Amino acid sequence: MLTSGVTFARNVGVYATEKPLQEYLSLLQARPGFMLDEQSLLLQQSQRIVSEIHIFKTAMMQSEQPLSVVLKSETANLKRTFLLTQTGRTATFVETYSLADISDKRDDFYITQPVLAAGEYPVGLYTSIDNTRALASKPDQLSLLTAASHPSWHTDWSILESLKFEHIHPVDCMDAALTMVAKQKADVLLFAFQGEDDFSFTHMGDKIVPITGMKVFFPESRHFLVSKKHPDGEAIFTALESGLSKMRERGDIKKIYQRFGVMDPRVADWQVINRDKKPQ
Repeated sequence: MLTSGVTFARNVGVYATEKPLQEYLSLLQARPGFMLDEQSLLLQQSQRIVSEIHIFKTAMMQSEQPLSVVLKSETANLKRTFLLTQTGRTATFVETYSLADISDKRDDFYITQPVLAAGEYPVGLYTSIDNTRALASKPDQLSLLTAASHPSWHTDWSILESLKFEHIHPVDCMDAALTMVAKQKADVLLFAFQGEDDFSFTHMGDKIVPITGMKVFFPESRHFLVSKKHPDGEAIFTALESGLSKMRERGDIKKIYQRFGVMDPRVADWQVINRDKKPQ
């Protein structure tokens, strides 16, 4: 369990995805000064999610609100955790959401200021290391490939549609998309650049790598959501907004995203291939 450094009459539990939370807590225990040391952060889980756990925790500790927030593991998928927050069963879920997915949800949620601004988040077109056709593709040849994504990931799906893939296979979770790509039942998926020298990672023993030289920018900002139906929702939202403002003024949010590899300088010169092109 992870708490902010101030005392509250009772703990307020909020959810985070189990595996990224476990990796973050292990990192924090093994290397409490990881933001200052020079060792690489080679994470097994999504860098963006792990980095946002650190941003959330740091923002809450910056606040003057008398809150003690406990991060709790949640194994459910993103749709269920969204509903848990929407109904007030938890005050918040520690992961940002794209503005395209939440802009019509203001009756149910407090929406924080942008944590990732539009155009700050580059990702790669990842494919199997054995998919030589995909790896050799140029931007004008993407229409010969297929992709995998979840239809409810509106920003991802919209980007893939704009790139004119031959077909987009609908999947029900990220693991399914990764398996399709690893087994070459789909050619590519959008995925965050990883910390290895070749940006690779493995999924169930299969190596997955980005198509070199191409990147996509998400044209939508990303925000934390806080439930309006939870009794502590307003206080947590106020604390988050205060802490995020202080962090952004100091440049801490960008530093954290850079430290975790979300904003990776190694791909600064790679070609932006989606229509809504933003500078890195």
